[in-house]
Amino acid sequence: MPHVHVMASAGPQPDMVIDATLKDVESAVCEVLGKPLSYVQSAYTQATKMRFGGQDGNTVWVQVNSIGKIGPATNPALAQAITKAVCDHLPVPANRVLSPCATCRRQTGPTEAPPLAECLKSHA
Repeated sequence: MPHVHVMASAGPQPDMVIDATLKDVESAVCEVLGKPLSYVQSAYTQATKMRFGGQDGNTVWVQVNSIGKIGPATNPALAQAITKAVCDHLPVPANRVLSPCATCRRQTGPTEAPPLAECLKSHA
């Protein structure tokens, strides 16, 4: 279940640009990692100030975490696909996009929270 968090200091963006960015980043993750879109969670954060390489200017940080499928065999293609997706929509040069990827270990227990009503019953 990949989680993708895009943090951008590329100035305020209209919702349609943010949505298009997230959709293309999600597609890139699905294609490279071979995971269905129904497994992907994504978020976009507008950063007020970020620096990259000791310099001001537009930059984007895209953190990708996934249970499996991330490693030396997929990271170069994933970074390239994410960078393209970001640069297609945001005013940031490719050399100012950083996309660290990390594999998460599978945890025991449920992966989804129970419905709110069940939670409230257990605390009554």
